[in-house]
Amino acid sequence: MQRTPLLKAIDGASPRCNAGTSPRTPSSWSSPGSPSVDAKSLDNVLKLVVGFTGLMRWSSKKVVPAESITAVTHISLDSLSALRSQCTSWSDRLAAVVYVPYIQGFGAVSTGGVAAINGSSISSVINVLAMLHQETEQVHTQDGCALELELIVEEFPKNSWDDANLWRYPGNALRNRALLLVGEIDVDLVLLLDKDQVPESTLPKSYQNRPKTFSTFVRRLIKQRTAIVLPTLTPISSGTTGSYQSVRQLVDQVVAGGKEHAVAAWRRLDLGVVDFDGNLNTWASAKKGNFEAVDYKHGSHPALILPRIFVPFYDERFRGEDFDFEGKDRALHVAYLTHGLGITLEVHPETFVVHETPQEMRRRQNSGSGSLENASWQESIYTAALEEIQYGTYVPVTSFATWCPRTENGSGRSLSAFVDYYH
Repeated sequence: MQRTPLLKAIDGASPRCNAGTSPRTPSSWSSPGSPSVDAKSLDNVLKLVVGFTGLMRWSSKKVVPAESITAVTHISLDSLSALRSQCTSWSDRLAAVVYVPYIQGFGAVSTGGVAAINGSSISSVINVLAMLHQETEQVHTQDGCALELELIVEEFPKNSWDDANLWRYPGNALRNRALLLVGEIDVDLVLLLDKDQVPESTLPKSYQNRPKTFSTFVRRLIKQRTAIVLPTLTPISSGTTGSYQSVRQLVDQVVAGGKEHAVAAWRRLDLGVVDFDGNLNTWASAKKGNFEAVDYKHGSHPALILPRIFVPFYDERFRGEDFDFEGKDRALHVAYLTHGLGITLEVHPETFVVHETPQEMRRRQNSGSGSLENASWQESIYTAALEEIQYGTYVPVTSFATWCPRTENGSGRSLSAFVDYYH
């Protein structure tokens, strides 16, 4: 893929960095000008340094058009059906990390109630993912994704069943790992896609093999420092209590049919809208090419398309499913993008994503695996971080070494005392 001269210049000025900032790492938390981080945060994040390992990676050999938007996502092993849905719908590159918690002396653990996973060896897990990747490679890119896949294993000591983190999904740590996976590929634009969002399938066909249109679009987003919001629609006629099959059928019909089908389903009250900062009536009647500027709505966390170079890291202090803290792990990321880094938002007039809750995620929601204590503590992190964003002092907390230049002095830092598990 040929990169635009503008992107090459920016990459050359700030190699392998996101938005020109450094993630805050353990040794830099107490440096001058850095807000304090409590001991519980320190303990929570440092555990990732020791036990969080990328064991295997699979790369696609499919030919991806030069005009490409790479979808970036993450998933747990017991929710692979969601990854299959995303790959089937997205006829472009999809970069995904798959997460498996592993207890020494026992094996893999399913937090979604999939009994067949419990006790599995890592070699068995690798075989499952290898078969999945092979299946995707046999489908033409026009009918499915070019999948870049990485297995992430978090290892826990023997008899760790009472360790709360075993049951708390490290979503932001996985999102960061997926960003670094994308960083090793020539990528201009990314679609930040969550594990329960299925993208509408016609978007890639609107820009692939149209170099002038795509280049103009990329340059506009960079020059105007803009991210594109994709409205998130969600099934409501069947609801989360409805049968998985009926919801799955509706999702398939809508993502394959495009905006016309989505608007029709919304008007007959089969679909609702979530995490959308605009007006759906306005979007429903929007003409092709009419991108509407919107303000960020506090607490929302929409799917976004934006230049990769603008994407900051996520704050890894958040652990748990969205229902633990109402998506504030992602909402903080968008708040930092807009209010901290000055990225403006526009709504795409034609495309969208559909929110789907896979069966395994439903089991986790119904299991009571979250806790009020965890939700309250992470609410306090969110509130404090918003204040830091307001005063210009916020930097995402991560568990990996700081190899990006610091904005205040332009020099990099090496933390030899910590394992840089990304390299």
